[in-house]
Amino acid sequence: MSPDYFFHVAGGELRSLSHSHSIDHLLAGGRVTNETASKLELVRRVRLYARDRIGMKVGRAYTTFEEDAKGPVAYAVSGARKDKLEPHEWNYPIIGKYEAKGFFDRAKAEREADRLSKKGYDAAIGEVAGFSTMGILPDPIRASNLEGSDAELAILVFHELTHNTIFKAGDTQFNESMATFMGRAAAKQFFSEQYAADAPEVLAASRHLEDLRVMDEYVTQVYERLLALYGTSLSADDKISRREAIFEEERERFGREFKPRMHEPALFDGAEGVVKDNATVLAAYRYHSDLSLYDGVLADLHGNLKEMISVLRKAAAKRDSFGYLKTLNARGAEPQISRRIR
Repeated sequence: MSPDYFFHVAGGELRSLSHSHSIDHLLAGGRVTNETASKLELVRRVRLYARDRIGMKVGRAYTTFEEDAKGPVAYAVSGARKDKLEPHEWNYPIIGKYEAKGFFDRAKAEREADRLSKKGYDAAIGEVAGFSTMGILPDPIRASNLEGSDAELAILVFHELTHNTIFKAGDTQFNESMATFMGRAAAKQFFSEQYAADAPEVLAASRHLEDLRVMDEYVTQVYERLLALYGTSLSADDKISRREAIFEEERERFGREFKPRMHEPALFDGAEGVVKDNATVLAAYRYHSDLSLYDGVLADLHGNLKEMISVLRKAAAKRDSFGYLKTLNARGAEPQISRRIR
């Protein structure tokens, strides 16, 4: 990590923290609108639920609110080989290799993407809705996080608190797919336990989760189709040439086959843009890969998310985390498994 990049990230974090205020004080003092108060109260409830019902490490995360944080929280640059689904990786202290590089400034992100492009990589810039400092700093909720639905907000908080709880250095795919799964599973349980079965909040959350599953299916199918192409004996140039037809076909297929299956398709306007090049596909796949492996383990644990946290901690300690979960899936993870592996 270069000194310039370190000071850029540190400066962005300090600015964010210095502009954040206690959620408890804001709610007690009536200093925010009713709509904002409702969202902040939801954050407070989700955070406590994550700690008390699921066993996540919450620390001081999401106890503060950055009121003037509009738009994306940050920008993430991703890169990939053009002739295979092989991500470019950056090296960081403590966390090891990671498949994205974050910036608080869009112009800096664009310069990094240009640098990758000039080296022959596909390069993409994604907007970041939230991120975790893994308990090192008291991550705030930003104003931009409150713009979506209650379900989106709850999923975001549970996702980032999963990173606070479990992290495997050098394994981006495991970290992000795990947090995606736990974010959704925890949100589903939260709404079902905190509201009446026929409450509009429960229905809205269920519909949003179903839409995300449709998106998972789409991204996974695109990924597997490209994987098949890149696994052939064609030359690199031929693979690069033929992938363009796949990109075009898959962008069209999203609107024709997948969007009509969604409850709220407008939320996914432009989602076909994830099929632009290998960098965008891999960036989407981190969060929208097939999560059935996790589903199978949780089902064998009878839906016990505290037990799931214990299993995922064990998986994170393995060299092949996915291989470990597949082993559990194959033999069935007994409800008492967390007591055996702690």
